[in-house]
Amino acid sequence: MILNNNFLFLSALNSFNKYPNIDLLFIYLMLIASLIPIFAIANQSNILNQLASASSFGSKLALIIIFYSFIIGDWMIGSIGAFTLIVGDAGLIVLSLLYKEDYL
Repeated sequence: MILNNNFLFLSALNSFNKYPNIDLLFIYLMLIASLIPIFAIANQSNILNQLASASSFGSKLALIIIFYSFIIGDWMIGSIGAFTLIVGDAGLIVLSLLYKEDYL
């Protein structure tokens, strides 16, 4: 399936023809939402809570990458986002288990 580079996800819907750059608005809103875990990391004193917040931040950024790749129609960038989502969460789970053994 070949996608046109000018294809916009939500702009293709009839009700969004008035707003041609609504996809960029969603990406900016996702970036602002990804700042919430950074504030949570700064406010937490427990290392396990900081790791959970870092995992949330990594997941949000990977989903932004996947959403952006869907908008531009490039599946290679989407596969990198999926790889980041899978490997990043697995690494943080192993790290949290190591810290959990030290604190118990």
